[in-house]
Amino acid sequence: YHGRDFLDKSRDNSGLRLRFSDTDNEATVETTDLTRWGNIGFSGKYTRYWNDRIQTNLLAAYSKYFSEFDRNSNINEIFSSLNDSLNVRRGIATASEEDNTVKDLTVKFDTDWHISQSQTIKLGGGTSLFDAAYTSSLNDTTQILNRESNTLQQYIYAQDTWKIHDWALTLGFRSTFYQETNDMYYEPRASAIYNLTDKIKFKGAWGHYYQFVNRITNENVLEGSRDFWVLSDETLKPGFAKHQIFGASYENWGCYFSTEAYHKDLKNLVEYTRRFSGRADYQDYFYLGEGTARGIEFLAQKKKGAFTGWMGYTLAEIDNLFPGFNDGKEFPADHDRRHEISVVGKYTWGLWTFSATWVYASGKAYTAPESQYSMTLLDGESISYIHVSDKNANRLPDYHRLDISGSRRFEVDAWIADVGISVFNTYNHKNVWYREYGLDTVPVTVTDALMLGFTPTIYMQFKHK
Repeated sequence: YHGRDFLDKSRDNSGLRLRFSDTDNEATVETTDLTRWGNIGFSGKYTRYWNDRIQTNLLAAYSKYFSEFDRNSNINEIFSSLNDSLNVRRGIATASEEDNTVKDLTVKFDTDWHISQSQTIKLGGGTSLFDAAYTSSLNDTTQILNRESNTLQQYIYAQDTWKIHDWALTLGFRSTFYQETNDMYYEPRASAIYNLTDKIKFKGAWGHYYQFVNRITNENVLEGSRDFWVLSDETLKPGFAKHQIFGASYENWGCYFSTEAYHKDLKNLVEYTRRFSGRADYQDYFYLGEGTARGIEFLAQKKKGAFTGWMGYTLAEIDNLFPGFNDGKEFPADHDRRHEISVVGKYTWGLWTFSATWVYASGKAYTAPESQYSMTLLDGESISYIHVSDKNANRLPDYHRLDISGSRRFEVDAWIADVGISVFNTYNHKNVWYREYGLDTVPVTVTDALMLGFTPTIYMQFKHK
């Protein structure tokens, strides 16, 4: 698989005035905002069936992810010269660049052993070689952050699933050695399903999970926060989550209903921000914290007939606690969404297939600047300060969109072809990705960075019989 994407959010704002200028001359803000990202991956798998009970798999895989961010802002004030009528520009220019790559080379071996109809054992192990790099610079001269590391991760696991009367029980254990911290990490897990009747089931699960490639939130209250990926080490410990899940389901010939509640304890969360002063250098601007995720999910599905589909609803809450943020008080996580709804429908009519999907989610939390003021030091230098709201105290507008598609199947000799058209965000709702603030101008500029709008696509898929 190989994919590359390019996003251009460049724009110009004119007819403004500089906040701390001693004139009323017109100013323009020219912003170049470019993001490129993509990945490449390939794998090979060999499977051997020793008999009807034992199967082994050998897998080798490689993947690479990259992202490049380039932003340049120029604030130009236009004023008339006192000696002639020529217009002269006085400007302020800022630039920032970020580059991030993550490479993963993995080899793993698995064995499935079906001891009997009521018991299956899975055993396996693997080795992964990680290589990650992240660089960030300001105005081509100041290097904000430069982290590059590579490490080895090795793991083994065992899992036993067996059925006892109306119970299906699974016990598992995973042990991982992570070279960067020179430590072992143990991940026990368990799950159970109880069949009250042939249609009603209760289920529960518990487990410990570690994440060794950290996704870091790079907080930026003026230009929108972005994420980057680095490897865990002695300073940035591997992320940890303890899952606790309980649910129930009902299923008959054509319908399925389920509800599931979950609670997750999160540790070793990481954010990076430069809005607090007093740190020795930019390498010290990492903040560590913990969090809690909880919620309940509902699902109703129609599985048979010409018309199929499902409806899902999630009520969730994710709170984080970082000692360096928000006066030590809890705050909503960046990806906290209180309500999420998904409605999917599919209708098959002969060789034709029509489908529609509608999604809704309450707005994401974000931190906004509230005021800006300037202080003049004893040496005459002027320093600008920005006062921001409580951490993630604001919410973006709710997100929603409708996608529709239609396709027809053709069969020619040994080939099957599906030809269709789909429309993403059919009613072109302007969903806000994040907000940017320009505080150096009057009036203050607030720009909504929008997600993809109305987008039609024609597609063809070919399969060999």
